Formats: sequence, structure tokens, C-alpha cells
Amino acid sequence: MSLQQLTLLVTILLPVVPAISLDQLFPYGLQSGDSPLLPGREDATSTEVYLKVPLKYFQRDHLSLFVNENGLVSFLTEISTFYNVQFPMEYPIIAPFYADIDTRGVGQVYWRASRQADDIARAANLVRQYYQGEFQPKEVVVITWDQVGYFDQMTDKTNMVQLIISSDGEKSYTVFLYPESGIKWVRGQGKNRNQLDPQAQAGFMSGEGQSFLLPPSGLDQIVNIDKWSNTDVPGLWIYKVGPLDTFGNVEGPEIGVGKVADPTA
Repeated sequence: MSLQQLTLLVTILLPVVPAISLDQLFPYGLQSGDSPLLPGREDATSTEVYLKVPLKYFQRDHLSLFVNENGLVSFLTEISTFYNVQFPMEYPIIAPFYADIDTRGVGQVYWRASRQADDIARAANLVRQYYQGEFQPKEVVVITWDQVGYFDQMTDKTNMVQLIISSDGEKSYTVFLYPESGIKWVRGQGKNRNQLDPQAQAGFMSGEGQSFLLPPSGLDQIVNIDKWSNTDVPGLWIYKVGPLDTFGNVEGPEIGVGKVADPTA
């Protein structure tokens, strides 16, 4: 996609309603019952997070996932190394902000697999505003990259990103939340000093050949992802991720974006 085409797309999608604020994110942190990544480790990953409700992703069912420090969730295996490559990757992943995140100096990554009524209701409300038919999730996974720094232990700029995955056992949806002014950096300093890291990337990979990237993924404009959307709320991106046709891809909103989704409702 050319810069001119991207600019046109952004012009079309650029909303005029207020952006997401920090207090509109799903609750997160130790006080919300979240688990943190172990501190003091570079390229940290969680242990396998077991789900009570099957999560359909592309054509596969998953009953577990891994939370990775570097801005992505993976299936089948953890990804304990930052790969200095452009998307797509070979692994099945959901990546709201893939970059060389480093929490040794500042920030933390939290997650929970929740069946709490508040999480269920909020996730259901978001999906229903953009997709036809009833949807009542039975489990919601909340992952938050909370004011995270970048490699190598840099603390002068931090990013805030949240990923919501909801499933009723038959259908699954993801929401990427980028609060206003929450993106301050777009790549690390690079483990290989002779090769720059790519700009941060965002998207979905099935691990079986299908992939979908958000329009600013890997471009300078990724720093403004909190100002754009595939809905009419800046910083709120929503996709159906399963089940999908054999050669299908993730699906954006089915219902027109004239109705504003409120993440706090």
C-alpha cells in the first residue's frame, strides 16, 4: 500500500469522536487479579495460559495461549526471542504491537483469563455494536502492556496497549485498545547494531499461510495508531478472528461505524 493510499484510508477512517482514555481500558493490574510477567527478564513470556472455553482462531480451536513481552499473544508455543523481521511470521499469533519491548527498566505486562461478569458484559457490548447476531462470551482474556519501555532498558518513552480476546466457544473476537497518546516509541535500539529494527507491527497470523496487517503496521504512521480505527472510536480496532472460511481472513465490523462503541459501557 502506497503512502498516498494509506493517507486516503486514514482520512476515511479518522474518527471525530473522543479517543480512548486510560480510565476507559478494561481494569488491569494486580488489583484486578492479573498475573504479571516475571520481572527482570528480557523477552519474557508467560507460562502456558489455559483457557476454560475454546478460542477459535482462523480454523483452529485453542485451549491455551502464551503472553509474550514483545507485544503479542502466541498459540502452540511461546516466542521468547524478538525476531527482527517484517510480518508475516510463521507462528499463529495475535499482535497488537510487535516490537522489542523491554520491561527491565520500566513497565509491566499483565494478563488474566476472566469469567467475571463485568468483563463479560463489556466485551459482549463491544462486539454487539459492530457485528450482527447475538454474542455472549463465556470467557474474556485481557492482556495489558502497561507503560512499557523499549530495548535496551530504555525508560524515557513508554507505550500503553491492551488486547481483549472474547469467546463463547463457537465464535471469537479481538479488540485492540490504544489509549490517547499511549504510543511514544515504535522500535527498540536493536540487538544488532548494524541493522535497524522494523517499525512496530500489528496484525494476525494463522500459522498456516493467512495473515492480516493493520494499515499502519510496519510504517512510520504506526505511532498514530491511537488516532485511527476500523470503528469510529480512535484507538479501538475490532475483528472477528474465528471461525473463518478455509481461505478466509479476519473480519472487520459488519455494522456501520456510525454508532460509537463505548469501551466503558
